[in-house]
Amino acid sequence: MSAPGARPILGTTTVRASNITLAGFTIRRNDNADTAATLEAFGNHNRFLGIRVNTLNRPGRQGIAASGDWNLFKNGSTANVVDEKGALVGGSHVTFLHFKFHDVRATNSVVHNECVYSLGPYLTVKRSHFWNCATMDLFITRGTTGLPRRRHTGA
Repeated sequence: MSAPGARPILGTTTVRASNITLAGFTIRRNDNADTAATLEAFGNHNRFLGIRVNTLNRPGRQGIAASGDWNLFKNGSTANVVDEKGALVGGSHVTFLHFKFHDVRATNSVVHNECVYSLGPYLTVKRSHFWNCATMDLFITRGTTGLPRRRHTGA
């Protein structure tokens, strides 16, 4: 049992399971060279509540890689990222609510990094804060691959 107010600390973490909740953890980057992000969220329908992701200024390592669908990140943060993304979102229906994105730095003028870079459809960011983002706070891009196409019915 943890002491009152204590926050468990995990190293670099990958979640491939679905339908789980992780709450009240700090995730700190360790020297695991096999993962691009400090927190990799590949599963679907997961809830990350009060999770603080700290990449410890390790160059070329993302904070969060959110590739799963229907994932919720609430009341947490991602910080201390150098020459990468604070959060790289590729999953569908990913939501950040009351989330803090900060201290995403570039050490070279050719580095293009954002606090959030989203490729996935149906991203929601509500009541969240961004500061010290080197290139952009939020960068959203979409292609047509995988998205439903509207049919022109002609009028």
